[in-house]
Amino acid sequence: MSRHFPNSCWAHARFKESLGYAFNFEKMSWIERLMVRMLAKAKSSQSHIGMGKIAALAASISEPLQ
Repeated sequence: MSRHFPNSCWAHARFKESLGYAFNFEKMSWIERLMVRMLAKAKSSQSHIGMGKIAALAASISEPLQ
């Protein structure tokens, strides 16, 4: 992820985590489906959401800043 953000932003970010992704082809327009097929190489709807990572992030957000 760090290569997609400037170093100045990355250095100041408190949370740096990928939580997953989902593609719902049924809700996409034809152009959106075409772009997802080309860029992500996905041919159907899929969901890869890290529920454990989301729970861990939510817990760390509720901790006080130091």
